[in-house]
Amino acid sequence: MAENDILLFDGDCGFCQDNILRIDKFLGSNVTVLPYQKFDFSQARPTRKDAESALLFIDSGSHYYLGSEAFSKWLRTGKTLYQAFGLIMTLPGFSQSGKILYKFISKHKSHLSRHSQCLPASQ
Repeated sequence: MAENDILLFDGDCGFCQDNILRIDKFLGSNVTVLPYQKFDFSQARPTRKDAESALLFIDSGSHYYLGSEAFSKWLRTGKTLYQAFGLIMTLPGFSQSGKILYKFISKHKSHLSRHSQCLPASQ
C-alpha cells in the first residue's frame, strides 16, 4: 500500500457515500477516498467516464481498477481482516460473485440511496 493510492466513488450517490465513508473509518488504510466529482482527471490515466461508470481505485503505480476489483484492491490496503476479505474476493467463484453483486448494487443504487443516511456530496 502506498500513501498516494486513491479511491474514487460517486459523490452524488447517498448509498455510495454512506457505505464508502463508513468502511473507510474501519479500514485503517492511507488511501485517499473522495468523490470523483472532486478529482482532477487532467493528471490521471483513468478518465472521468471511467469513474462515472464504477468505483475506481488508482494505485501508486497509476494502475487502475473498476467496480468489484477496485473494492477488492481497496480492502487489501486495510487492516488484516479487510485484507483477507479483499484476497478472498480475487478467488475463482468469489470474483465472479463479486462482479454480479457489484452490477446489482450499481443498477439499484438510486433506490438504495433513498434509504441511505448521507446526502450526496454535491449538495
